Amino acid sequence: ETTRRWHVLLAPKSDATVNVASDFKKPIAHLFIDDNLRLRFQWRTDTSFAKARQLANALLYLTYAEETHRIAFRKPLRTDQWLLSLTQKEIVIPLACETRPPDEKLALEFASVQDIDVPVQFEPVSRRVHLSERGTAIIGENQEAELQFELKQDDEQQLSAVIRPRYPWKLSARSKARRYELTDKQVKSQINALQRNIEKGWETYFIASRDLPGMLDRISKLQATLKGIDPRNQKARSPHLKQLQLLTPKAQKHIATIERQTEQMPESYAALRKALGIAKLGNVLHGSSRLELRLIGEADSGEVELVRMTSDIPEGDVAPFIEFADSSPVGRWIRIPTAAVYSLAAGGDFRYELPGVRPIDGTWQKQGDAVAFELKGRRERFEAHEDFELKSGTSTLYRVFGVNK
Repeated sequence: ETTRRWHVLLAPKSDATVNVASDFKKPIAHLFIDDNLRLRFQWRTDTSFAKARQLANALLYLTYAEETHRIAFRKPLRTDQWLLSLTQKEIVIPLACETRPPDEKLALEFASVQDIDVPVQFEPVSRRVHLSERGTAIIGENQEAELQFELKQDDEQQLSAVIRPRYPWKLSARSKARRYELTDKQVKSQINALQRNIEKGWETYFIASRDLPGMLDRISKLQATLKGIDPRNQKARSPHLKQLQLLTPKAQKHIATIERQTEQMPESYAALRKALGIAKLGNVLHGSSRLELRLIGEADSGEVELVRMTSDIPEGDVAPFIEFADSSPVGRWIRIPTAAVYSLAAGGDFRYELPGVRPIDGTWQKQGDAVAFELKGRRERFEAHEDFELKSGTSTLYRVFGVNK
């Protein structure tokens, strides 16, 4: 009759100093075929041998003809998936694991980010990091956010997965992107700073636009006066020349301000659009995306799964990452490049203003995501982009934040 039971013993190394007879000839487990013809593995409970514990991290290879099958000697500890929260700069997830492989064999795998309908890329492509290594899950159509992940071990040898939500940001087009904490506090601060910068820019723009026509008119009159005075009469020309010398650089400064703000403002609004995109992606991730991680023991011939996050957890009642109020076109808008100001009132009326030109009144109405204007019989339609940008085929209107002329 064919043997149906096999004993498992440890084999000593050639330089072993332990008592071979007592330590290595005691079975620590056995394999057997049960009555249902299933191959079973069972640890011996009457043998205590510390070296045998690492067999829990071994793989049994079964080969028949050209087929090979691997069997792990342990089942992974299954834990809940981790619900992502963006209220803290670092998320520490404990990874309890008894009788684990040596440190150099441990790997953390970022299996997936679930319940989000946006692209996710991983660096490295394997999605795995070892102790003291760092990986990144890059999230979003335009790679707006990142989840940096790392396998760490504390002074008490306890393992944990550390997740750091971040977003890349360039302070200027020529600067290198820095990583900032993807927290509600940081992103709100970024948006508020951009809006203040835009507000300050429009403030200087409107001051220059308000004062420049009067300056140019005064300069024109001074130049006309000087033409009527004999160039040899320096005494009569002197006060007019002094005024002209004072006004000309001021007018040039205002012209430069208007040109600079007209050029820079689209860039500032583009930065604001990017920041709002990060905030909206944060709303998708925060409190609803589930992180699925795995702790793995690696070997030359395969891997053993130690911890797996698989069980679903209910979505909690979580406040939005950043709350957006319902937007309304009511307010002041400026048209680039003509610098015309559109002041929209709640009742559907608006005023069209150009520097040095009498204001014209017209009407506006919302048409879905667009805003239609009628001015002196002429109609024009602008599509809304975010809460601060209206675009037609030839021009763009930008919302003016908190500035009064």
